[in-house]
This record gives sequence, structure tokens and C-alpha cells, in this order.
Amino acid sequence: MRKQMLALLLAVTVFLSLFAFSLPAQAAGGVTVSASISPGELLGAGPVTLTITVTNNTAEVINEVIIQAVNGPALVGPDGTGNVNLGNIAPGQSSQPFTQSNYQISADLIGANLEFKATWNFDTANSATGSCTVAKKAANVNVSITGKPDKTNVASGDMVTFSYTIVMCPSQALGWRMPRLATRTT
Repeated sequence: MRKQMLALLLAVTVFLSLFAFSLPAQAAGGVTVSASISPGELLGAGPVTLTITVTNNTAEVINEVIIQAVNGPALVGPDGTGNVNLGNIAPGQSSQPFTQSNYQISADLIGANLEFKATWNFDTANSATGSCTVAKKAANVNVSITGKPDKTNVASGDMVTFSYTIVMCPSQALGWRMPRLATRTT
């Protein structure tokens, strides 16, 4: 009985190796999605320029490549939808880069991994993802405070008024302008 099973298994293996057909190599491991943003860091919510490229490292053409945001703001394609069609990509080739300027990043997405997904051949099972991160920009604030009394010599019980001036430089680094110097007299 054991010899018969072994002979049957050997016959099936030989049959499959002689007459088997190959399937197209379109595994997600062969397709890569690269995403980048500029500027790479923000102080707070704001716009960036997003660029996404899909590369086909398989042996077959991938058809109707669609990219979309997994998390974060939706992409805006030429048709105004959140899905961007990159067309067909030949083996060993990359798509034309998709660039979206003024891609709005909210404050809660700074430091988060922004993920983008590509699907192809009209099948969401054929997919690959890529990601990028907007880093939190360190704010460099230079504050100068000066105080000046109205009298230099006083007797016990005399009233002295102090004037304080606060200067923030450079205000452009914060993304806003200080309208004037703040002066307070107490």
C-alpha cells in the first residue's frame, strides 16, 4: 500500500511539472510605491507638495494603476476624485510621478505615517503601499525683554513705574508677524 501511494504521488508530481502553466508574476512585492513630501517638516498645520511614483518590478504589464490615500487627506486627481489613475506601467518601468501641490496636512497628522495605496488590474487584491512622514519642525524663538524704571533714586515709600518691552525675533520663523512691539507700564 505504501509503495502504491508513493508511486501515485510521484506520477502526479511528474505530470504537474510537465504540464503546469505559469501565472503572471504580479505579486505586490514586485510593485513599489514611493511617496515624498516637501517641505519635510512643518511647525503646524499647512500645505506641502506630495509626489507619488509607482514602480513595476514584475515581468508583466500592470494595467489601470490607481493610487489613493489610506489615511490623511484625499488625493485630488485630474477628475477631481480621491483616486488617481496612473495608467499602465510596463515591466521594469515607473509611472510618471503624480504631484499634488497644496496637499493640506492637519496638525494631528504631523509626525504620523501617511500611507498611500496603489491597486491595478481592476483588482484591489493587487495592491502595494508606500508612505512618508511630515516631521514636526522645531520652533526657534528669540525673545528679548527689557525693563526700565522711571526713577533711578527713590526714598522708602516712593512710587516707581517700570516699563517693559518684549521683542520676538525673528517673527517670520513662526509663520506670523508681530504687528508692533509690546510695551507695558506698571
